[in-house]
Amino acid sequence: CAGGGVFLSGCTVAAKQLLPQIDVFGAEPARGNDMQQSLRAGKIVSIEVPRTICDGQQTQAVGKHPFEVIQALVKDVLTATDPQVVDAMRFVFERMKLVLEPSGACALAALMNHREQFSGQRVGITLSGGNIGLDRFVALVSGTEAVD
Repeated sequence: CAGGGVFLSGCTVAAKQLLPQIDVFGAEPARGNDMQQSLRAGKIVSIEVPRTICDGQQTQAVGKHPFEVIQALVKDVLTATDPQVVDAMRFVFERMKLVLEPSGACALAALMNHREQFSGQRVGITLSGGNIGLDRFVALVSGTEAVD
């Protein structure tokens, strides 16, 4: 998951140390794709604070030092919409009995949204964060809190 870039850059360094040949992808909300824009532009791009349920990823720009690592080692940054993030949260809860906050489910949502790109490959993914209250989690996965 990509927010300010520290988590993604750290995970990337560790993963590349273990398996230098792997491709690493970041993931962020479609409405807050500052890192995707930055990576593709080759420079840090700043955006307005994104309106997304992924509150841990409501960043305006990737940090300078994490961006240097990401630019060197991350292949691309994929996005997911808020409804796709909720679907991923529900999937993990139903199948694994784990509660994920929206930002922590964003990587799975991006993978599910781009699954054809990874067909036939072994894929590792980070599932992180339980920083969500019970009432909000239930509202999101039951559809009583609107997401757009």
